[in-house]
Amino acid sequence: MTETAASGTKSIGCGVIAGRYLWMFWALDQLWSETVGFMLGFPGGVAGNRRQMRTENINRKFKLHDERRIAAQLPEQLQGLDVVGFVRVDEFPEELLNSFGEFASASIAPHARIYRNAQPNRIDAWLLELLRQARIGDRFFLRTGLEFFAWADCRVLDHRWLESLRRVIGPNQGFIAHDKNSAAMTIGAQYEMLGFYRGTDLTPVPAAPLAPPTAPLAPLTADPLAGPAPAQRPEEAQTARLTGVPVQLPDERTTRLITGPAPVQISDEQTVRLTSPPPATPADDLEATVLITRIAADTPMRPRENGEQ
Repeated sequence: MTETAASGTKSIGCGVIAGRYLWMFWALDQLWSETVGFMLGFPGGVAGNRRQMRTENINRKFKLHDERRIAAQLPEQLQGLDVVGFVRVDEFPEELLNSFGEFASASIAPHARIYRNAQPNRIDAWLLELLRQARIGDRFFLRTGLEFFAWADCRVLDHRWLESLRRVIGPNQGFIAHDKNSAAMTIGAQYEMLGFYRGTDLTPVPAAPLAPPTAPLAPLTADPLAGPAPAQRPEEAQTARLTGVPVQLPDERTTRLITGPAPVQISDEQTVRLTSPPPATPADDLEATVLITRIAADTPMRPRENGEQ
């Protein structure tokens, strides 16, 4: 009994001592990992960094799974486009990839712009002109916005591809030519859409020349009452040259209807004739004398009173 109790006590003591050593080794390992991790720039130590790396790997696996599902739906969503496949980022020139960051940071002026609420057909025509200037044809690489499937190799099938791009990708669209020599991008701002492009051997497309000023068109039917066309004043001629629209001056009849008849110039002699009564003629004096004589003859003479002479 005594020997058994002594052996048990010795075993317990050995276990306690071993546990203490193990705890000391564990503490030293933690201290060492914290010290080394702090020296290498890992705030959480080596063990914390390992846990963080495992978490990141798990998150990336989940993200890869989600993006694989989204990429599988793109061929069906992008109507009018044939999605041939997907291309890795490292297959493109670095200069073209960096240009998209410059476009988004607004470090360079846009090459084209259009009102964001314009009609869809006008926006489609504007985008086609931008791609034409960037020498991007009906086969191009489209930026998808995904990390693992960043660029889709697309081929245009019909006219529906422009509407599907607006619906699926949105206003911020990135393109790279199939020969990987040029890139283009559209950015949706608050009130307008901005267009950028960059590439090798790309020269700005000259703007269309202004149409020469046209002479005023003659009326289709001649008006016999209308006189010759009045001469154009200098400021009206300048306005016609700037706008390209001839200035239509009112004719004489329109002026009369708007301003009324022209004032009549009356001379002094005519004014005297209008204001003074017409002079009496001899015939008028004779008629008046005869009338007075008749009135006097028809009036009866009353007898004189005594006092009258």
